[in-house]
Amino acid sequence: MVAECRPEMATIVAHLDARGVNLDIVYALDVIEKSLALMQLISGTLLAQPGQPKILSGLRLTKDVIRGRINDRSLWSLAHNSFRLPARKFVEWAGKTGKHYIAANRQEYAQMWKAALGGGLLTVGTAAIKLMVTHHGLPRFIEGFLAGLNYAVSFVLMQNFHLALATKQPSMTGATLERIIQNCQGTSKVDELITYVQRIVRTQLAAALGNVLAVAGGALFFCVIWRLLFGSPFLSAETSEYAVKSLNPLRSGTIFFAALTGVILWLSSLAGGWIENWAVYHQLPRAIAEHRLGAALKPETLLRFSDSFSKNIAGWGGFVVPGFMLGMAPTFGQFFGVPLDVRHVTLSTGTMALGIASRGPGVLGSGALLMAGLGIAVTFVLNLSVSFYLALRLALRAQDVSPSDHLNILRNLWCEFRTRPRDFFFPPRNSTVPIQSLH
Repeated sequence: MVAECRPEMATIVAHLDARGVNLDIVYALDVIEKSLALMQLISGTLLAQPGQPKILSGLRLTKDVIRGRINDRSLWSLAHNSFRLPARKFVEWAGKTGKHYIAANRQEYAQMWKAALGGGLLTVGTAAIKLMVTHHGLPRFIEGFLAGLNYAVSFVLMQNFHLALATKQPSMTGATLERIIQNCQGTSKVDELITYVQRIVRTQLAAALGNVLAVAGGALFFCVIWRLLFGSPFLSAETSEYAVKSLNPLRSGTIFFAALTGVILWLSSLAGGWIENWAVYHQLPRAIAEHRLGAALKPETLLRFSDSFSKNIAGWGGFVVPGFMLGMAPTFGQFFGVPLDVRHVTLSTGTMALGIASRGPGVLGSGALLMAGLGIAVTFVLNLSVSFYLALRLALRAQDVSPSDHLNILRNLWCEFRTRPRDFFFPPRNSTVPIQSLH
């Protein structure tokens, strides 16, 4: 009977994979799974041969019952079991998106550079509007809301115009790497895994460098045009000094703020997965396609809306949520009396460049510029590493990948990096992998 129940359980889980996850169903499945396992142990004990086999079987049953009783009294165990499958599903949605941010060959690598440069140029406007909003004495809630709206609109425009934001990618590619690790376990597929890691690393670096170079150059050009049109610098002297000196990693909270921003970027990938799962579970694409407005419009119109909604809902959710979280973080911090702020490498680079161009490097001093540059480097490392680590850790725990597999993967990667470091920074000349669309 237990053996006949197993295929039915697999069918239900496959249905959830396609139709979305619900916590009530997940909890019920967990109860059923544990009940089936306990039934197997009980029947094994009853049918075991007398003597040592029955004793060992009885010990296994007793051990399982005791462990189950302890877990029944543990809130942590309840939360872990209830959210394991939803977490896996959210990770899968994020991993599906993350595949589009991995360049397999030189053509895709060049496309990523173009997308990153475009994203950096768009961020110039985002940084300029942010400084205008946050330095005009608005009420704190209005200031935070407008800053968040500015970020959200900018990020959604990047999504719609297929531009790249480097700091958004680690949380997505971390989930994708987990799926690759799951599929490549075993010594026979280590080379395949290393190849994917090399692609992720060099694509991340290309996106980050493209963002930083474009936003810095674009900010300088923007300030020159502003001075020619209006006859005055874009930022006041006070705002310019703040834009540069606030990035000092030793005399400000830049290190903590950059790590906090990495956490926010990771949470945004979970938000995108949760929103897409919610939309799929409640069949919103189907509701759009079959809406009664179809009687007044062409059926193809609603189908296009439905298809666009299905493709973009995760991206929209994953960009709107971090936008408002980044914008509202200082407001919430002030509400609770905590000096919170965020440090996003692309936005911070744009802010610094606007401050330098408005005030002049000679006035600000080489020491302040050097420390601001160091702050940008620290922000770059923490934004990417924190969000990638958290995404990968959650993904690996959702798939129950063992610690020994982690260590084996790290050893193989380190040996490959020592042997061929160039492949982690530049794509090979020849690639047999078919070209995949970045977006």
